Amino acid sequence: LQFLYFIGEMMHGKVLLGVLCCVTAAHGWWCEGHMLVAEVASLQLTADINEKLQTYAEYLHKNGPFPQSPDWKQLACWADDMKEAISLTSSWHFINQPYNPTKVPGVPAPPADNVVAAMESEERTLKDRTKYNEWEGSFAFADYIHFVGDSHQPLHCTELFSSLFPPPTGDMGGNLFVVYYNNSATKLHSFWDSVGMLYDDQNRPMDAAQKKVLQETAQGLVTTYGRDFTQQQISNKNYTDWAAESYNLAVKYAYADLTNGSTLTTTYVDTARTVAQMQITLAGLRLASLLQTIFA
Repeated sequence: LQFLYFIGEMMHGKVLLGVLCCVTAAHGWWCEGHMLVAEVASLQLTADINEKLQTYAEYLHKNGPFPQSPDWKQLACWADDMKEAISLTSSWHFINQPYNPTKVPGVPAPPADNVVAAMESEERTLKDRTKYNEWEGSFAFADYIHFVGDSHQPLHCTELFSSLFPPPTGDMGGNLFVVYYNNSATKLHSFWDSVGMLYDDQNRPMDAAQKKVLQETAQGLVTTYGRDFTQQQISNKNYTDWAAESYNLAVKYAYADLTNGSTLTTTYVDTARTVAQMQITLAGLRLASLLQTIFA
């Protein structure tokens, strides 16, 4: 992953100036979903820990790049801001675990630089944060809270291979898989990123009214779905397990009985929304558990 090398290069301006290019617009949960993961976590944490985490958002909001996240819940979208500018970070948002139901030959293994490796690297940086400067710690924190959300999006952990979507790329986590919803074509990946078109790519910084809605929505998720998870599930800190869970959900629900060009049924839409909201809730509860351990 070469995390520290990348940080050092960025701090000297080399990456920002030299690696700008276009990347695929695949944002796990879109911005609103990522902020909900962070808001769910924030609701579980003490005021003291929330204050510690706020210092990272304040630093990046003041020093940049992308100074549009004045609090740490809005900072949960920062990694997508970065990915739009710097393609080097793109692979950190997903893990291409192959779903190959027709046993197409030549399917590649997931690349080593993936969301699991990124979370492991950033967790190490945060645990050893006294060794790093303020920019390095803020970068690691912003990415970490984002990738915890990404790893719970089923199509960030799965790639379909078939005769229609052959190796080496497959369907790119549903980005090449087209479905129809409300008489409009959309990527399957985008449908799940948006939680079945319930959420959008929220503009930041948010005003007071938007923040209030975000907090109320997060509290509603915890109230509705929080009891569905055992303490053992919430305290599971194995990122590979998380990716496997998301993969299984993609196989069971995201790709269930679909072919490229399918029109989504009401049952499919309702199920997808429920599964996605449960995953956002679980991601937030797990993030809180992790941050409590790291920053207590």
